[in-house]
Amino acid sequence: MSFWLVLYYINFQLTQYDNYQGIWEKLNFLQFAVAVTFCMFMSSTFHCVKSHSHKVCKFGNQLDYFGIVILITCSLCSIVVFAYYDHKWLRNLFVGLSLFFGTICTILTLDPKFASVEYRPFRSFMFILFGLSGVLPVVTGFYLFGFETTNERCGFYWVLLEGVFYILGAVLYAARVPERFSHIDEDEQSLLENPQSGKFDIFGHSHQIFHIMVVIAAFCHWKGLVQTYHYLHYYIIPNM
Repeated sequence: MSFWLVLYYINFQLTQYDNYQGIWEKLNFLQFAVAVTFCMFMSSTFHCVKSHSHKVCKFGNQLDYFGIVILITCSLCSIVVFAYYDHKWLRNLFVGLSLFFGTICTILTLDPKFASVEYRPFRSFMFILFGLSGVLPVVTGFYLFGFETTNERCGFYWVLLEGVFYILGAVLYAARVPERFSHIDEDEQSLLENPQSGKFDIFGHSHQIFHIMVVIAAFCHWKGLVQTYHYLHYYIIPNM
């Protein structure tokens, strides 16, 4: 989701309500757009420089995960800011928790030991837990407002679909599917005898699938964020 595309959308396509609360509304959309753009930029940087050397590859991999941390943090904050606009204490609590967990994940991501291969399953598991921390505002919404209102208030179905794609991508990456079923042969003769070996080296491997899932999840989040924005102006602000 391009930053410039979002900038155009919020200025020329997004409904502007009479009860507009200020520039922070557009900034909330923009911070999510910046996070998505930054995440994709970090991923592109990693894949461009990883062949330079082992040291540069490891650092690029850390940047890749750092971009994901930023994306998850901003995603969680963006919907909470709109959906809990009329419950400022809860809004600040959930935003604070997201920033806290995001900071912890950043520290662990940039730690050289944590970036090693043997920690890959744990790293993926940690990102899953971080993403699942977004369940707390939803569960709180069910308790306070009921299912139907929460669904409309925070775009629950879109957020749920977002979580599915994030988790599915992380699981496939941690499990190294599908390339784990196609080993790399050590010599050219073996490759000629078994052409299925290493067939996911260039296209279709788990890391590519993971990033495709991230893009789809980001789009789902965007749909939920727009729904939350409309609910804010139709129901929350008029009743405050």
